[in-house]
This record gives sequence, C-alpha cells and structure tokens, in this order.
Amino acid sequence: MQIEFQNKPKDYIDFFRYRLLKKLKKEILPIIIFSIIVGIAAGGGSWLNWNRLIAVLLIPTTWSIIYLFRYFAPINAVKSADIGGSYTGYKTISTTEEGLTLNHKETKIVTEIKWKDLFSFIVVGKMIYLELVTKKVIIIPKDCFVSDEELARFLNLVKSHDIKTQKELEVISSSKPYYWVGFLCFIPLIGAFVGITMILNGIFNHKNKWLVIMGVGGIAFTIFFYYYNFRSDHAKSQWIPSAKIELNKVVKSLEDYKKSHGEYPDSIQQIKTNEIIGGIDPILAGNSSDCYFYYKKVGDRYYLFSKGVDGVANTSDDIYPDISGKDTAKTGLIIK
Repeated sequence: MQIEFQNKPKDYIDFFRYRLLKKLKKEILPIIIFSIIVGIAAGGGSWLNWNRLIAVLLIPTTWSIIYLFRYFAPINAVKSADIGGSYTGYKTISTTEEGLTLNHKETKIVTEIKWKDLFSFIVVGKMIYLELVTKKVIIIPKDCFVSDEELARFLNLVKSHDIKTQKELEVISSSKPYYWVGFLCFIPLIGAFVGITMILNGIFNHKNKWLVIMGVGGIAFTIFFYYYNFRSDHAKSQWIPSAKIELNKVVKSLEDYKKSHGEYPDSIQQIKTNEIIGGIDPILAGNSSDCYFYYKKVGDRYYLFSKGVDGVANTSDDIYPDISGKDTAKTGLIIK
C-alpha cells in the first residue's frame, strides 16, 4: 500500500496542541495537590490568610500561563515534529512487513520506520497521527486515501502491530532524564517549580525514582528556606529593633490621642496616623491572626509591649518601648 499526501504547518501545530492538552490533563491533579501542600506549609498560624491564598494560587497560575503561552505560541512545533525537513512538500508512505517507508519527494530523503519505532497512533478529526518514540510525528490526512476501505486496511495494519504495548519501554530508552536540572532546585522559589516539574517527569514520562527524589528535595529546600528566613524564631528575631522603634511611635501616638480625646483609646486599633496603622507588631506581622502589640488600658494608664518572638504576652522575651524612667513619668505607660 502506498499513500501520497501533503501537510501544512497548521497540521503540526494542531498536533502539538493536542499533545499539550493531553499532557495538561495528566498534570492538573498533581499540580493542584502540590499547590495545596505548599499552601499549607506557607499559611502560618491561621487557616485563612493572604500568604496561604497566594501560595495555593501561585503555582497553578504560573503553570497555566506557561501552558497558555505554549498553546498560542507553539515555537518550533513544526520543525521539532517533522521527519525529513520538508514538512510542506509532497510525501509518500509505503507499508512493508518491517514497517513504513517515508519518501520526501522534494528532498529525496527516504526514512525507514520499523514498527517497533512507533510510539502510538491517534486518529483525531480528519487526521491520523503516527507518533514515533523520538517524539517525531507523521501526519496523514484521511482524505488522501482513495476509499474508506483503504483507510480501514491501513488502520488495521497499524493496529495489528500493537504499538501501544511498547510505549513504556521505548519512551524510557529513547529519552534520558537531565539530572543537571536538579541544580536549579537550590534557587529559592524557582527550585520549587523545578522540583514539581521533575516529579511530574519522573512519574509520568521517565518512570525514574531519582527525578522524583530530586524534585521532592527541591520543594523541601524552598520550604525550608522560606520558613527559616520568614517564619522561624531566627527570622522573627531580626525584627526586634524595628519593633522597639514602632513601640516608641505608638507611645507618642497614644499620648497624642489622649490630648485630642481626653483619654487613652480602648484598643490599639483606634490609633491611625501616617507613621503607624493600628499598632501592628513587625515581629508577628503575617505570622499570626493576632499581630498587634499588646495594649491594655488600665484607668488613666496603659500597658504596651511586644509579645516577642514566642507571640505570648507576659513572658521573658516581651519587648517594651525604649523610654527612660523620667520620660515614662510623663506618659501613662506602665512598665513591669
């Protein structure tokens, strides 16, 4: 059997998009699961907060943008998929006992394709896609067959060689994983995305446990880096000097408030100036639902301090405004 046909660049782009959407369906569930895991790790003390929401949405959003870009701008989709170089020229394909013979009329290139070199065949719409283990593809329009009977004979011939049973073996042998990409896992945040990609490739493409292990390591490194620099006691302690400065500002704002209203506010959130909004403690900001300085009005005086790194009031690491005893007497501040 010999068939003559001609392809257009759009044929290859359509196949590229078909394969991309097929890959997307396989990856969507793992991406959602990883997003939830990262969101839980980055969420802090409260269940609903901006940190967790951003962490949960960041990965699938970035992943979606990448897929949309690839879908609407399939760079090199034609050249990477074509066999022989003349993708728009006339070709003939002949069937033999060993496989298929592809002849490019313009370039005079003849390619022998054995049955074992075929990865799968797909019939979509008006096209037949014969995909090789090298990810190259032969695209045959259905209308190049002289009759439905000839089309059926060709499809039955391809089916008879049970191409799909060779899928796992051929893909593994024809595509080696790039372990060097694992070095990118040591770049914070970017390493998490690289890790996710390596895990997906290790599970679905290469069936390689080392890719999965390296991917998990990349995600773990980013989580550790993020926690150590933004969530740990070490990270919180870096904000102690800022907390002292802000406490002094709050004292001034409280005294100004009393001059204006005749009494101190009932809660620290009532203070709103250009310098400070509601007495937020920089040590606890973003880490807890209770991120304000400790403030308690007692008659015509008040307690004011930072709850420190542990976030618990009346413990040894509490931080008070940096005000001398003489200056304290001019304010309503009570220091234990």
